[in-house]
Amino acid sequence: MCIEFRIKFGQSNQKDPINRADSLWHIYKHEDTPGMGVAVIKEGKVIYKRTYGLANIEGKTPITDSTAFNIASVSKQFTAFIALLAEQEGKLSLYDDIRVYQPELSHLPYKITIRQLANHTHGLPNFSEIKKLQGCGDEFKVNNTEAVHTLLQIKNVNFPPGEQYQYNNTGFTLLAEILRRIYKKDFSQIAKEYVFNPLHMNNTLAIDDPDKIIPNKAESYQPKDSSFVKLPIGQMVSGSSNIYATLDDLCKWAANFQNPIQGSRALYNTMQKNTVLNSGKNIEYGLGLQTERNSNP
Repeated sequence: MCIEFRIKFGQSNQKDPINRADSLWHIYKHEDTPGMGVAVIKEGKVIYKRTYGLANIEGKTPITDSTAFNIASVSKQFTAFIALLAEQEGKLSLYDDIRVYQPELSHLPYKITIRQLANHTHGLPNFSEIKKLQGCGDEFKVNNTEAVHTLLQIKNVNFPPGEQYQYNNTGFTLLAEILRRIYKKDFSQIAKEYVFNPLHMNNTLAIDDPDKIIPNKAESYQPKDSSFVKLPIGQMVSGSSNIYATLDDLCKWAANFQNPIQGSRALYNTMQKNTVLNSGKNIEYGLGLQTERNSNP
């Protein structure tokens, strides 16, 4: 997972911030358990990078800066970024009605905007909850084509768009499908052309099928008793999750956030602007990015 940490160092720690950062990850310093990769970017430069633990317990494969992690919902910020680039190109507006691009949803009683897909105020039910109602368990396999087919059959909303904030994956999966229809390319190819290639993220992939082979992949596990069991990831949908990236490549993405090469500062500022509900309530979520800060030192 890619998280931005703003660490406040006390006066006594100013002289040795690297040791201070090391102490934050001490709990993960186990050679025989699932691990992690950590990096700190300052002014577009990597000033700290460490890896801990195993990418694969069975093969005792250690995590390195070239291990590919499923970055889960961090993928959402990439989708929002591409949507804003598409808006700059004049291919869409964030205030467009999604029914213009997805006429299969023309029966919905309200206008839902592309912006509302990207800030979780669209009111549509969550994809995973829909599948559970269809009798699918947590580990069911589904590719993106199947997921989109399911979502385009949604009959109604849980609440009028803009009335509430309800985090789920449906909006970003439909947003990725809109981008696919606009560009007439799979989302994986769009992401490569608009983000990965320009930033030289050469080991990053957007995966849309659970059966695809992913080089140098970190396996998923969960604790059980005093050991671990595998936790397969079967829902390979586009837009909301399932970008696989290495630590080195995520450093390039984070550096672009601080000093944009692809995109612009104005674009990132738009992504970080808080959402305002119809009631005027302010939500600390922008477009694919949570905006609240942890004030703890």
